[in-house]
Formats: sequence, C-alpha cells, structure tokens
Amino acid sequence: MKKTKNRVPKTIRFDDFGTYQCLEDIKNDSVDLCLITCGMEKCFPAHSFGPAVRDVYILHFITDGYGYVEENGELKRLGPNDIFLVYKNQTTYYYADEANPWTYMWIGFLGLKAPAYIRHAGFSSNNLTGHFDNCLIIKSYIQQMITCRTYTISNELKRNAALMEILALLIDVTKNAPDYGHYLPKQEYIEQAKNYIDNNIDKNISVNGIAESIGINRSYLTRIFKEILNITPQEYIKQFRINRGALLLQNPNIKITVVARSVGYSDSMSFSKLFKTYKGMTPSEYRQMLLDNSK
Repeated sequence: MKKTKNRVPKTIRFDDFGTYQCLEDIKNDSVDLCLITCGMEKCFPAHSFGPAVRDVYILHFITDGYGYVEENGELKRLGPNDIFLVYKNQTTYYYADEANPWTYMWIGFLGLKAPAYIRHAGFSSNNLTGHFDNCLIIKSYIQQMITCRTYTISNELKRNAALMEILALLIDVTKNAPDYGHYLPKQEYIEQAKNYIDNNIDKNISVNGIAESIGINRSYLTRIFKEILNITPQEYIKQFRINRGALLLQNPNIKITVVARSVGYSDSMSFSKLFKTYKGMTPSEYRQMLLDNSK
C-alpha cells in the first residue's frame, strides 16, 4: 500500500481585540488577484505606521476621524470617506490625528492584475489618495471577508469575490475621469469593438453601447478609432453594414429586404440609399452586376 504524508491544514490568522479585527496570512492559488489581508481598526491617538515598506498593495478606507498620510514628500490630512493606498515595495508613513484619531478598514492584495486594477481605480505610486462617497458599502464587503475566514474553497471564492466587488466599485467611480488609465492596449480595444459590431450588425448599434460593452468611455473609443483606423466609430459601422450587405447580395436567393434587416436596417429604402452612397449603385444594380460578371 502506498504511504501518504500527513498534510497540515492551511490556516488563516484572525485577531479580534474589539477595536481591531484582522485577517492575515491568507494564501490561495489565484494568480490574477488574491486577498492577502483585511481588517478594521479604531486607532489610538497618534498611532502610526512607518516609515516602512510593505510587500503587498493595501487600500485603507477611513470611516471616522482624521489622520495624515505622506504623499510625494508632503503630509496630507484625510478624513471620513477618504482612501489611501500603501503601494507595494514603496516607503509608506501615516499616523492618526491626536485629537480625533481615524477609524479605518483595509484590504491587502497581490496578483498579476493588481497593478492594472489599482491604476484603473485612479491610484499609482505617485497618487496614493482618493475619495469614495460611501465607505459603508465597503465595510459590508470587508465584514463578509472576515466572516468567511475559515479555510475552505467556498470561503476563498467568497473572499476574492468581495475583493473584486470593492475594486469594481472604485473603478466605476473613476472610469469617466479624463485621466482614467486603460488596462488593455489600444489595438485590443479596437479588436473588441470590431467583434462587438460584427456580432451585433443586425441590431441598432450605438457608439455608447460599444464603449460600455468593452469597458471604456465613448470619447476614448472615438479617439483610438481615429488614431488607429483613421475613421470614427459611426463611419466604421456604416461601412461594415454596407460591406456585409454587399457580401450577402452575392447570394441571389436572399431578398434585398432580408439583406437590409440582416445588417440592421428595418427599412430597405434607407439601406438602398446608403448602399448607393458607398457603392455608386443600388443593391439591385449591384446584384445584377455580379450576375453579369459571373457569366
């Protein structure tokens, strides 16, 4: 009989001292994003951290009181609903106000996609502070993480799901800002937009709908279309409809009204008018030309 080694069950450290609750040593197999630590603390007056370096990204959410964070060599006073980031492998220093010390919550995480998600949320190594109007909803997710502290596959998924929900909330607030960073290369967004148009060409496509489906705003989508394709999204959609229609017209068994509906036009007259603008002839004339050339 094959001998098996006794396995030591994995554990998560949980500290609960009333004003301080913390999960630590959370390890899992997620490569893209994983929760490492989370907690809540009502700090003592002048309670401080650093100057020191942490090996994880830690977002702090202030629910009450005030404190100070060093950002770009200057101390910045923060209060309720403010956020500050401890950036991985970067010297950090912060402390609670003496008269009205802050209460905050935190999530610490790592992963291949962590830097991109942080950038999406409006933070960077030089921009460590932000604001979120409703930190109480963040609290509910962190409480869920703490509740799911035993080491099971189900709880691991629940903790990481809560982490993703928090980051998604921050990204939703930030994504319409002018300096919003985009995770994917421009060409990838273009390809995603093309795929969306291809798969929905028989529907009423809007530029806003395309942008929303691929996670960017309308102005950025228009800008990269002009930059890479030298054309606006609206013009690309029109050309795509006409070219797809021309392809369908090669089949003489498909009625022109069906061709029009297949490329998003309920009115075949509108399709015929646009087709003539681009091809210099009506759909009927184009089909006849194809038939004549095939003889």
